[in-house]
Amino acid sequence: MQAYKESGYLEEVPKIAARYGGVYRARGGKTQILEGDWQPKRLVVIEFPGWDQLMAFYDCEEYQPYKTI
Repeated sequence: MQAYKESGYLEEVPKIAARYGGVYRARGGKTQILEGDWQPKRLVVIEFPGWDQLMAFYDCEEYQPYKTI
């Protein structure tokens, strides 16, 4: 979580997502996996109006530095 805070991710990525119609639907640190062995530390759900807007966000220049965090 510290890397997200230090990088500006928590402040900037929601703004970037919003420019492409992204709306945060869920954010949280506590998870409970009911099946399988995946153990995420944090889960975020962002809704976009459609596939094209999602991919435009994911591929946009502003989001690129945050992909590696």
